[in-house]
Amino acid sequence: MLRDYQNQCVAGARDILYGRGKKSALLQLPTGAGKTAIVSEITKSIADKKKKVWFVVPRNELLKQSAGHFAKWKIPHSVIDAKHKESRAYNAHIISLQTLIRRLGKIKNWPDFCFFDEAHVNYAAQKKIIALLPEHTKIVGLSATPERLSGEPLADIYDEMYCGPSIPYLQSAGFLCPLRYYAPPTEGVKALKFRSAGEVNNDELDKLLTERAVYGRAAEYYAKLARLPDGSYRRGVGFCAGVKAAEKQAAEFRARGFNAEYVSGGMPEKKQRALIDGIASGRLQVLCAADLLLYGWDSPHVSYGFLLRRTKSRALYFQIVGRILRTAEGKSDAIFVDHTATVDLHTDPAYPGVPPFFLDHVDWRFYGAGGKRKPPAPPPEVRLCPYDNYMVCVKRTRCPQCEKYVPRGEADEEIVESVPLQERVAAGAAPVVSMAEKREYQDAVAQYVEIARTAADGESYDKAVKALVGIAKKLDYSVFWVYWRVTQSKHVVDAKAVHSIARVCGYKKGWCYYKIEEIKRQIAAGRDMEAAG
Repeated sequence: MLRDYQNQCVAGARDILYGRGKKSALLQLPTGAGKTAIVSEITKSIADKKKKVWFVVPRNELLKQSAGHFAKWKIPHSVIDAKHKESRAYNAHIISLQTLIRRLGKIKNWPDFCFFDEAHVNYAAQKKIIALLPEHTKIVGLSATPERLSGEPLADIYDEMYCGPSIPYLQSAGFLCPLRYYAPPTEGVKALKFRSAGEVNNDELDKLLTERAVYGRAAEYYAKLARLPDGSYRRGVGFCAGVKAAEKQAAEFRARGFNAEYVSGGMPEKKQRALIDGIASGRLQVLCAADLLLYGWDSPHVSYGFLLRRTKSRALYFQIVGRILRTAEGKSDAIFVDHTATVDLHTDPAYPGVPPFFLDHVDWRFYGAGGKRKPPAPPPEVRLCPYDNYMVCVKRTRCPQCEKYVPRGEADEEIVESVPLQERVAAGAAPVVSMAEKREYQDAVAQYVEIARTAADGESYDKAVKALVGIAKKLDYSVFWVYWRVTQSKHVVDAKAVHSIARVCGYKKGWCYYKIEEIKRQIAAGRDMEAAG
């Protein structure tokens, strides 16, 4: 059975392809949201009608994974790769992209429906295949990160895009793990030059990381942050800039007594699989990867990730961090340590200092970058907490201790121990408010709620909502606290309040959609509880 948001994605694709008569659609869902479950649901529906379906995957390791999902959904299917040809006994086929490209000239039985997994990669191959598909064939691409590093559009081959829920929504609903993000500063990393591929030179980065002892520091961070209450350690995966870096990093872990190995794309497939199975089973504590595990790899029990490469590709950056966000039994959260300040390259100027994984809306460049323009101003620096191992701070206001903190300069690289200041408020906790201030806030809230409920026009309503949003920020409440103050009914959705909050906060339209859906679920849950009582 699909989750509510997955059903909405199926309906969204159906509306684009059949309601609006388009040939192709692209579905965007974050890593771990269950894209293959959606493919399985649609495939089963089509194959049951004796129609032919292709599910094209970009890497061979995804063939087995996808076949497992089809088997779970009881979909009869065949796998087509270098060792296997099409079997006409089946209507559903999982196909290696490379094999399909090699056999394009020999195909006689074309599909009625075609899926492309990881649609943001292998653009030229997809375009070549799509050009040969019959006119009646419907096409759906799937991607967590629907944009290309080149800035060219995906809209050239996909008519429309449907966006699923955000990472914060999936975390709040329990479908993805909460994230703790650390970015300890490394002197000199921001001065490295990028190549046309959007990556820095591997040798130059390795030289810098060696000189600055970052390989050793990565192991020290793991020893400190990955230790669990029972004395064991989280399973960790590192994303390294090349084989040399992966080898060095694994050696640093072993020197500190951890069971660690490295894996690369150049290894024999059997050895790769043994190492990947080792981290999945817990036999290995840490696996350092060179150009592997970037797309489509699932290992829910891994809850620690670290980055030792630097990329301008926002799609790749999202894919890397998304690898550790899947839920698993006993997994309360995920920790990611960014040793190359890559987060600074991908903050949205509209949300100063906030990593993109904490945003309810990401403006994916599905339609391209809009041609050549003046280089944009650099995004704002991400705030890091010097008292907590340089964890990213997403508070709206700084703690008093941070306001007074004076770094020793850019070379201030050492790991700063957590400072046990009693006055310091823990991240996410409400600020200390005196009784007198509480009475003032209560009076102000009552005043603005009354103004909102009796407002004669939208402008007056928005002013009252804006004042309440300001109070919520001062108290470190969610802005959605305002909704439940101004709405006059707890049993129907107050769309006016949702859209007003979005306007005064500058949120995009997509935020309203997901909040309204969330309210509907809360109302339905309340009714169920009342009925049960």
